[in-house]
Amino acid sequence: MIVFIGIVIVLFIVGLAFVSKNVAPTDKVKAIAQALAKAEGFYVPGSVPQRAHNPGDLKLGDVGNGDISGKTIFLTDEDGWNALYHQINLMVSGESEFYDPSMSWRDIASIWVGTTDANNWMLNVTNSLKVLPDSTLGDYVNAV
Repeated sequence: MIVFIGIVIVLFIVGLAFVSKNVAPTDKVKAIAQALAKAEGFYVPGSVPQRAHNPGDLKLGDVGNGDISGKTIFLTDEDGWNALYHQINLMVSGESEFYDPSMSWRDIASIWVGTTDANNWMLNVTNSLKVLPDSTLGDYVNAV
């Protein structure tokens, strides 16, 4: 009986972990994802993000499909979008290891891109979202 209860508890916890990773994205999260995908070149035929089914050009290691230049290859575009939504949800909730809602788009760009091209990336994202570069992720998510 105790083993059965233990198994039920473990299954419940695993189920909660699965659900938390697959939270339906809000319209704001989707808009951020679209802006990031555009800035990363996902819509450019033959680009690394497009070939890797990775709209955010995420570096999550090999999830079973290899990588291209260190960028994770997802099996489908849907898998890539879900990974990006998950990353953005972590960012807006303050649960990300690298980003938090108080960061400006300029700050996010310097970490996300990490190169001299961060300014162009930031301008692409902020122009898509119609926000100022020094406004914060939290400002955007919490705006009515």
